[in-house]
Amino acid sequence: MNVSVIDERYQYVFQVEPAWTLSQPATVLCLSMAVVSCLGGLLGNLLLTAAILRTPSLRRTNTNRLVLHLCLAGAVVSGTNVPLVISILVASVVRQSLPPALLSLQTLTFTAGVTCQLGLLSAISYERFHCVTYPFRTTDRQARRLKIELGVVWLVALVCSLIDVRLTPDSALTVLGRAGQLPHNFANSFCLLHFPVGAINIVIIDAIKYPRVCH
Repeated sequence: MNVSVIDERYQYVFQVEPAWTLSQPATVLCLSMAVVSCLGGLLGNLLLTAAILRTPSLRRTNTNRLVLHLCLAGAVVSGTNVPLVISILVASVVRQSLPPALLSLQTLTFTAGVTCQLGLLSAISYERFHCVTYPFRTTDRQARRLKIELGVVWLVALVCSLIDVRLTPDSALTVLGRAGQLPHNFANSFCLLHFPVGAINIVIIDAIKYPRVCH
């Protein structure tokens, strides 16, 4: 008798908590912003890319070539990451889970795109500094400098994106995409990875902002 009483007492303890979702207004707002970001990002970046490619004089300096790569990176993010975010939001509305590989791809493209764009902005700042500080040596080894800058930027972006996929398996978008529950101590990739990377790039941009021009 005691055993049956204990079973009756505890049969309601183990309950499945509802999946974590956004409210309806928040979902509509996020979807609207994502669609506008996707269309606007693709249109703006592709138009600027076409303008640079059709004008040879704009591709003579490393700065403009880096701007070209910045536009391409923005177009890639708008064409890959933002549609994945839209898919996750739609899946959360219909209460469907997405494959883990698709969720990891969203994290990968987001981190790689953000890190690459920040790195390209730092490289553009360095090129402007080089043009002002060494005006007569700007074209010396220009192609080699560009290869080094692009290599470093893309390598750091790839490494950071792989770290982020490994570091934050339970981000807010990932939980939405797999219709899961948001843990109370879920990893915050913004504090662990994106904030330090962004801070480093901001320091680089400000540190080389023509420090020798005033001397």
